[in-house]
Amino acid sequence: MTGRILLDAREDSLLAGAEGPAMQLAMRTLLHAADIMGAKQLVPIGFAHLDACFYTGQSHVDFAQYLLT
Repeated sequence: MTGRILLDAREDSLLAGAEGPAMQLAMRTLLHAADIMGAKQLVPIGFAHLDACFYTGQSHVDFAQYLLT
């Protein structure tokens, strides 16, 4: 469990970095957003589409470079 959000075993392993630093960062980001929204648990999904085809400035470049390190 982290904060107020109950994690299952796989979610906990992702947060611990079992599948690498990118997945760990994704879990940290997801949990931070869920905590802000007051979520108690995560909901399993089978498919998601993220539209990230826009560029709004240096922060996008910085984030991409951060993921490469």
